[in-house]
Amino acid sequence: MNYVTEFEVAVAAEARRRGHYGVVCGHIHRAEMRSIDGTLYCNDGDWVESRTALVEHHDGRLELLQQAAVHGNPKAVQKTLALNA
Repeated sequence: MNYVTEFEVAVAAEARRRGHYGVVCGHIHRAEMRSIDGTLYCNDGDWVESRTALVEHHDGRLELLQQAAVHGNPKAVQKTLALNA
């Protein structure tokens, strides 16, 4: 867990050093959107285990979605994990 956290902090610092506002990573199995020292860090998780996806809306908003079955219903619902960072 410490390794993953150190990676997140390092990649956000490198994005900031290069003049970027944020960074998008994937497949670390821990989907999240958060600010790390003023830099937006987004990780879309993975579709196979956590069934998460990062989407960008037409207005530029980013949203982290998770797909989950409800009471054995094969139809899935999407819920918002985080809207803003």
